[in-house]
Amino acid sequence: MNSLSTTSSENDGSLSPSIRVLVVFGGIPLYGQERANIEVFRSLKACGVKAVFLTNKGWGRIAVEPFLNELNLEWRPARFGPPVGRGTVATWLAIGWGVIATSWCALRVASRFRPTHIYALNWSYWVYVLPFLLFTRCPVIYRLGDEPPVHTWMHRLLWKLIYWKCRRVVCISNYIKDRAASASGDATKLTVIYNYPPARIPVKKRLQLTKPSGEVAIVFLGQISKEKGIEEFFRAAIELIHRNFKIVCWIAGESEWQNPLAQRLINEAMEAGLADRIVFLGYVDDVQTLLAKADIHACPSVWNEPLTNVILEAKSAGIPTVAFPVGGIPELIEHKIDGFLCRAATTEALIEGLEYFVGNAEARTIAGKKAQLSLERNFGFPRFQRQWVEVFRDTMTQC
Repeated sequence: MNSLSTTSSENDGSLSPSIRVLVVFGGIPLYGQERANIEVFRSLKACGVKAVFLTNKGWGRIAVEPFLNELNLEWRPARFGPPVGRGTVATWLAIGWGVIATSWCALRVASRFRPTHIYALNWSYWVYVLPFLLFTRCPVIYRLGDEPPVHTWMHRLLWKLIYWKCRRVVCISNYIKDRAASASGDATKLTVIYNYPPARIPVKKRLQLTKPSGEVAIVFLGQISKEKGIEEFFRAAIELIHRNFKIVCWIAGESEWQNPLAQRLINEAMEAGLADRIVFLGYVDDVQTLLAKADIHACPSVWNEPLTNVILEAKSAGIPTVAFPVGGIPELIEHKIDGFLCRAATTEALIEGLEYFVGNAEARTIAGKKAQLSLERNFGFPRFQRQWVEVFRDTMTQC
């Protein structure tokens, strides 16, 4: 475990006075949301911002804490507990104990670290430090990466409490900002900061992948789930192959708990004799190499995805994205300029979008270059860093 800072006056960068942030981070996996939040503090470290992450004592050691170590970011384990929601009496007792233990840990860390801000990123983690948050005088910053929880009266009440307590709510897209304003009845605390492509786990082994000569490589990168549109992509790929387009489709991602959906699609590809044209790669940590070898990126999410880091990563690699017009995704793509926004979230619409680039090498090349320029111009690192510095600087108060 990284050691905690104990001083409050030193300043390693351009911010003065020193900003010190206690990050409530109870996540177990290391998916896009987790990496995007970590990226905030990786980028701010160069500006002198100090951060300590409260990690999940039971599960943080699997992925989160090693990743924080790689980035030289400090952390301290806290108890947290099971997901907050319906459950047995035993589950609620575990949640209650987790709230007490995690809040006590937050108080002890705060008394030593003396943070200028508290940063939260998930309403469930918020619950586990609720007593601590209610009594702290530090400004609370909440990064909203999903729609506010308003599906029950309890969640609506919790959101009202979160919004009341927060000094600033940073939304990852205008789509999320609109949802937050609707849920809160107010937008004065809301601001939008788009993600910058976050750092990934260091690659242990380079991806060995060869694109067949003369074929166009289309990559799907994400969890193998219905929400991510894997079935729409799979059906679109088969149809394009049947239309005699020279393509190879790489599907990179893992299915949680051996999701039978992935195995069903793998078996279907094998039975159709297409296992060499629709290739399931499993989990890939060398995403940079994968995207560098691809010609087109497909992002057919069928749910209202707030934003997606992989489109920004595709931009960085210089390849256009074909995506469904859902959630915050349209905010990332200029139609037929640096990508393609399908007319609907259907297989037929996805085929149209993929065919637009598969059949036109010049359009692919131009759109790929425009995508890189779009990343630098609209979603670049200096912009990301500057906006986050402003959030913390503008909310600075004495705790």
